[in-house]
Amino acid sequence: MEFNVMVSKKPATFIFNPGNYIELNQSKYYFVGVNIKEDSYADLTFESNDTSVAIYENGAVYGLSKGVAKITVRYAGSSQRCANETYMIVNVTAVETHLEAPEIMHCNVTDFIQIDATLKDQYGNTIIKNLQCTSNNESIARCEGQYVQGIAEGQAIITVTYMGGEQYLPCSVNVTVIVSTVRGKITVNQNVTAYVGDKFSLNATVNDPRGKLTYASSNPKVVSVDKGWIRAIAAGK
Repeated sequence: MEFNVMVSKKPATFIFNPGNYIELNQSKYYFVGVNIKEDSYADLTFESNDTSVAIYENGAVYGLSKGVAKITVRYAGSSQRCANETYMIVNVTAVETHLEAPEIMHCNVTDFIQIDATLKDQYGNTIIKNLQCTSNNESIARCEGQYVQGIAEGQAIITVTYMGGEQYLPCSVNVTVIVSTVRGKITVNQNVTAYVGDKFSLNATVNDPRGKLTYASSNPKVVSVDKGWIRAIAAGK
């Protein structure tokens, strides 16, 4: 009796850990375990259909830019197993961001302050990007770039915004700016003894560098004053 024996190679079954669909953002890479069932040392090759979006290198998938890439996994086969190929889909997204800023800041009328806002990604890394500010009440405070100028006493909500980009998602934060008027304080030597005919300068200062002092005498017949210069005219107070 004769009979035929058909000998075939074993099929090559791919195993992915954790799976063949991967989602990651552009700042990260992801280790993916790919091998052939019952042959963890199989020689595999990897080819991305869009190397600008994602690549597979040294056991990890790297996200490079937003988009979707298909990475083909090929097994050339062996004396015991058939050749085979499969693929993994990589969806690369932008990185989430947030702004850290104080809830309240103070500013004097006509002064400029810089909004103390720091842009960070979802992993806590600081990102240096241009930020924009807008005011909900420009009669109180108005914005110039990331700077705010106090216009009048009151409060304004300043919205700090990062517009986002190819790699990072947009975000914003609100800061309440309280605008106050500078309360001037004059420091002066109030008790001065002078003799008739004396002329001297009154040493007076104000805590507001923009402030302008004016002088007036309560008794011009005894003391006259002209732009801070004092002249004793007659005995008296």
